[in-house]
Amino acid sequence: MTLLSLRTALLKGICWLGGVLWDIVKVWGRWIWAFLCLLASLRHWKNLRFLLVWLLVFASGAVSGAYAWHQKGPGADYLLFERRITDNFYRDVPREQLVDGCRKGMVEALEDRHSSFKKREKAGPETTHKTVPVNPGFKIRTGNGRHFVTDLLPNGPAKRAGLSSNDEVVAIDGQPISEVVASRGERFCRFQDQTVSVTVRVSGNDTLDFEVSCSEASESVVSVNWLDSGVKQVALVSFNAFTDAVGNEFPGRMKNVVAQEPDGIVLDLRNNTGGLLEMATAKVASAWVGRRVVAFSVKKDGKPEGWFGDGEAVAAGVRTAVLVGPTTASAAEVLAGALKFYGLARVFGQKTFGKGVGQISWPYSGGYWLKLTNFRWFTPGNVSVTGNGVQPDVPVAVDPCRDCLRGDRTLDTAVKWLVESK
Repeated sequence: MTLLSLRTALLKGICWLGGVLWDIVKVWGRWIWAFLCLLASLRHWKNLRFLLVWLLVFASGAVSGAYAWHQKGPGADYLLFERRITDNFYRDVPREQLVDGCRKGMVEALEDRHSSFKKREKAGPETTHKTVPVNPGFKIRTGNGRHFVTDLLPNGPAKRAGLSSNDEVVAIDGQPISEVVASRGERFCRFQDQTVSVTVRVSGNDTLDFEVSCSEASESVVSVNWLDSGVKQVALVSFNAFTDAVGNEFPGRMKNVVAQEPDGIVLDLRNNTGGLLEMATAKVASAWVGRRVVAFSVKKDGKPEGWFGDGEAVAAGVRTAVLVGPTTASAAEVLAGALKFYGLARVFGQKTFGKGVGQISWPYSGGYWLKLTNFRWFTPGNVSVTGNGVQPDVPVAVDPCRDCLRGDRTLDTAVKWLVESK
């Protein structure tokens, strides 16, 4: 074997070994190796050319190797990290558990309190009695330690029994209402065909009991109550979140409210934590803003996208007060911010939560969900509420209000403004 053929064989071996290593690290460029190996295998090259090819091969290998180490280093480090755990931890751990932990760690590294990777809560155990659709036809609104009837269904059991909106409830079945709400929320009915006794304060220490039967009542998701303000009539409108059901019901309810020619509307968003931005903009805000822009959202590409109302501005001519507080968040802040920007409502209460971002979710195995912040939103005036919230036009302190007609200082302040400024 000649020296040239020996060198050629050695070079072929080096090239083959380099190709194998390249396959291991999965780096593009193996075609360059193959081409260089083909050139180096030619027998009639001069020694100078052979030396240049040799240097070129090693130079390209060094560059590609450095690139591979830079690109694949974190992945290789994770595999080594996982191997050390599985080989040395004192007990066996399912790999799925380690992978889920890695996913959680990546989300936590974002340092975004609204992004998460966790399991959704499981449904509670089944019961023998039907509890969800069975209700007495009303809910409780709490204000400054007192409890009042709200969300009274027009044809519900409570209405038929004689209860009225804003009646002060002091007890359910003889148990103080504060204890009932603390122990079981608003689940006053245990099962269908049950009768509950609702004790209402008439005046001072005088009370009156109402026997309310529990039955299947079609529950409205948008609450409308008419407040007694003397010669004026004011509609109190509220709902807890922006859902598809709210989007379907709200336009029709607002048309009915406006048709009764109220002197004012109070939109209570104090317990509204947000929901679907599309419902807040297209279905709810449109009752005041019409088809104007309600908010802008901005994703990673930095391009703003407008969210517009999609309906008739039926309430634009009705004086409106919006109630907000620390739990008013996300889509509810979108609505309050838009009405304030256009001067269509006056905002009462305390600074809102300050959640000026939105999320998107994906399901994963094991019941896990990845919730990731993927856009920021801004008011029509290009203002972000993140950290700042929506500032009220009329700040109202949260403290006991024994002299308030409704036991709710924020609501009373808003109604007083509506009535006196008409």
